[in-house]
Amino acid sequence: MSSQIYARYVPPAKKVQKASEHTPIPPSNRATTEATERPVILPTTKDASLNYSRYTPPSKTRVVALPVADPSRNESEQLSLVDGSKRKHEVIEGGESVPTTSKKQKKQKEKSATIRQKLPSSSYDRSASIDESLDDTNNDVKVKNMWSKSKRKANGNVTEDAKEDDEEEDMRHSRLLEKRDKSLRKAEKLAKKVATEPMLEEASIEEPLELHDLVPLPQPEPIPEPAPQSLLTSLPSWLGNPIRVLPTATASFRSVGVSQKVEESLQKKGFKHAFAVQAALLPYLLPGKSHQDGDFLVSAATGSGKTLSYVLPMVENISHNQVTKLRGLIVLPTRELVSQAKDVSEICAAIYSSTRRLKIGTAVGNETFKVEQSSLMEQELVYNPIKYREQVKRLNKKWEGSESGSDKDLCDEEILSDLVDHVNNSISKIDILICTPGRLVEHLKSTPGFDLKDVQWLVVDEADKLLDQSFQEWLDIVMVSLQKPRKIILSATITRDVGKLNGLKLARPQLVVVEEQQDVQSDALFLPATLRENAVKVEEEGVKPLYLMEILQRAGLTKAVHHVSSDSSDGSTSSSSSSDDSSKEDEQARSIQSVTKQSQHGALIFTKSNESAVRLSRLIALLKPDLADNIGILTSTTRSSDRKTAIRSFEAGKLSLLVASDLVSRGLDLANLANVINYDIPTSLTSYVHRVGRTARAGKDGYAWTLHTSTEARWFWNEIGKAEGVKRGMKVERVKVNTGTFDRDAYENALGTLEKETTER
Repeated sequence: MSSQIYARYVPPAKKVQKASEHTPIPPSNRATTEATERPVILPTTKDASLNYSRYTPPSKTRVVALPVADPSRNESEQLSLVDGSKRKHEVIEGGESVPTTSKKQKKQKEKSATIRQKLPSSSYDRSASIDESLDDTNNDVKVKNMWSKSKRKANGNVTEDAKEDDEEEDMRHSRLLEKRDKSLRKAEKLAKKVATEPMLEEASIEEPLELHDLVPLPQPEPIPEPAPQSLLTSLPSWLGNPIRVLPTATASFRSVGVSQKVEESLQKKGFKHAFAVQAALLPYLLPGKSHQDGDFLVSAATGSGKTLSYVLPMVENISHNQVTKLRGLIVLPTRELVSQAKDVSEICAAIYSSTRRLKIGTAVGNETFKVEQSSLMEQELVYNPIKYREQVKRLNKKWEGSESGSDKDLCDEEILSDLVDHVNNSISKIDILICTPGRLVEHLKSTPGFDLKDVQWLVVDEADKLLDQSFQEWLDIVMVSLQKPRKIILSATITRDVGKLNGLKLARPQLVVVEEQQDVQSDALFLPATLRENAVKVEEEGVKPLYLMEILQRAGLTKAVHHVSSDSSDGSTSSSSSSDDSSKEDEQARSIQSVTKQSQHGALIFTKSNESAVRLSRLIALLKPDLADNIGILTSTTRSSDRKTAIRSFEAGKLSLLVASDLVSRGLDLANLANVINYDIPTSLTSYVHRVGRTARAGKDGYAWTLHTSTEARWFWNEIGKAEGVKRGMKVERVKVNTGTFDRDAYENALGTLEKETTER
């Protein structure tokens, strides 16, 4: 019995443990066993050292070899040994063993097969794997129990520890069976749930497919794109939707609210009918059915008659007051514009002189400050004992605290009257003041009694320039001094910058735009519709003055002007010699009438600097000696009296050429100017608009000529000639000059003479 040999199973994942009392199988036998992967019943041997053998089981099915038959035992004893160990296996010939299936296992398998039929493929696979793993586990447990019990019975030494091991193995086996039953119950529930759900996937597969021909598939209707919005939609309504007027629109003065008597007076002064800006603005400012309160912004081209559109209603309104006070204030950037505005104001004041003749004053700095102070304000003594004592007390208090106070308070103290119980009362001597912003600030700070508390009309002409430059921060100082006057803001290039316009503190504003196209909704710059623009390319920069002489020759300006009308001559002489205000106004009116009767003539030549203007005027005189007496100069270094004389002489026909810097590019009104020549190209589009706006005024024809070099050509055409921001009546024409006709010898001689004169000076 002790020589009985058993085959022992060792799992493939673990190493083979060697028994202390037995010798392992030789390597040759082990290789054979692993190669066949099937159990083998070892032959009986008398060698006690070769007791056990091992094999490597297949991947899934676990088959355990039974004990080798002992020849000392009979067949019945061997069968009882198997039955006694509760090993439910059958021994097959060849040493193989096949497990037998119990009734309980058969029932469980039948139940699992029924569930698998109901489950989908995925559930079936999962259930099958569970069953398979449980079967493998059960087989392992059963085989272990069988071998352990059979071994104890064979040895005949069953102990208490062995009994406890058997009980523990039985418990493990029962727990595994419970887990299997639990998994089967879950599989049944899953099968019921799948059976109750609608077969959506099958229904979608069974749906017939729609066949299409080889044509484009139908597409949904395209969503229309929203219309592009203008930048003006973000502006206030009064800026985005202005009052638009065509520049060619005209009307009679009677139709815009002017009385018949005033209309007749205007016609005598040379104003036949109202221009577009006047027809649009006068009905809102003059008393009548269309009168509206509130402020106005006006955007109109130069020479469109803006000055009369605000001066006429201002004079008409202020003339009803019998007491002289400063009620009208007109702010302009240059002295020339101040002079022109004063001329129009004097004409309107003469028309409304039947009620009261208004007094017009100017402040531009062409006279000493004390002279201007005396012309604006006067001091009179008034008996007022109470005010006199208050003034004395106030002055004494300043002197008492002078040690700790500032010297500025003492210097700015008010003057005490020499007459006891009398005080100095400041009285305004003018009704309307026309001034530059810098001089206005000086009078507000230094002229005693000068203030703006009674101002009812504030006019800011050429507002874009005045708002861009500080001019001693004039706007903040003036706006603080004002109460609530009506404001009229005008410019040929009015800004739509809300930030800049906020400083004007506008009340119920409206924008009036004089433009050619009614559908324009941008900050476009407008040129007169009757203006003809020309561009001349300078191929040889060294002889640029000769190109200018060619333009003058084409315009018929190379001949001297000798004819001067008697009316204009008498007018200019009397206006320069007479000191009486009324005689000046009459002579100015006659001068305007004579000028309107004359045809357009002359040229205004713009240069880049004062020195260039002086040099060019002298060079023209050397090239054409006959023109020496027909050339005038307008620069910032020229005396104001000389500039006025040159302008009046040109209007009277005595001069045919005016050479100027950008000083006079804004607001200069030369009613009959025929040509504007840009000898030096302007620095910006705005400057170009103001330059060429000196001609083609009030519906008359005009010509603009621009000289540009090869390096300046691209900038000129991109920024000016073909700029989208400029609305013009006709496109810019290219003009070619034949340089073969130039008198180069005369030009060299003129340059030599000019150089010699410059050296001598």
